[in-house]
Amino acid sequence: MSKEIIEKDIVTTTAHYDDVNDRLTIERSQDIGAIIKNNKALYNETTGYTPSKDFKRVASIPAVIVEDLIKKKIWNDKKKMKQWLNDPENRFFRTSPGCV
Repeated sequence: MSKEIIEKDIVTTTAHYDDVNDRLTIERSQDIGAIIKNNKALYNETTGYTPSKDFKRVASIPAVIVEDLIKKKIWNDKKKMKQWLNDPENRFFRTSPGCV
């Protein structure tokens, strides 16, 4: 099996080629540690509102997760996106408490 990084930016794209089975797999990955750490700090320190109180930041979602949400048809569906944001499994992406 061979592995080659095709593109490295915020999201790293890696191609894996299995020459035994003649199969190519593309992997998209991202280090989300800093985003999770920042989300936790924002969640604990602020109410999430802008100074004008016009907007409230409720989440910060890494690019690879956004790509997955788009693929699953969640990102552009308000109801599904609210459910996803309110799911306890996704709490690491939240930047403020409460329900969306």
